[in-house]
Amino acid sequence: MGCDFIDTVFKFLKITRSLKSDILVDIVDFKLGMWIRVFINTEQIIYVGKIRKFEQITESICYIVLSNFITYDYKNKKLVDNASCNTEWVAISLKDNYRIELVYDEKSKKIIN
Repeated sequence: MGCDFIDTVFKFLKITRSLKSDILVDIVDFKLGMWIRVFINTEQIIYVGKIRKFEQITESICYIVLSNFITYDYKNKKLVDNASCNTEWVAISLKDNYRIELVYDEKSKKIIN
């Protein structure tokens, strides 16, 4: 049995897998774009914005670049609002303690229906 057959079976069963060391390669949809929420526990900051780029530096360090971003504290107080500004971007260093939530376009092929 080839990899294509196994991938087809997994897709039918709605099971996804990745052989890549960086899961973001498989889940980020740059074709249609997507919104992302990044929760930085150590700083008690939440970033919400359009994901533009990400890069895995080491196994434990990743950088994510957002545009049109808003920054909140953990009490939902807005700290920075660049939602309507496409010229200001932020690079976020993700180290140990973070959580990411992704919002896909309805037409994204990254979503398994």
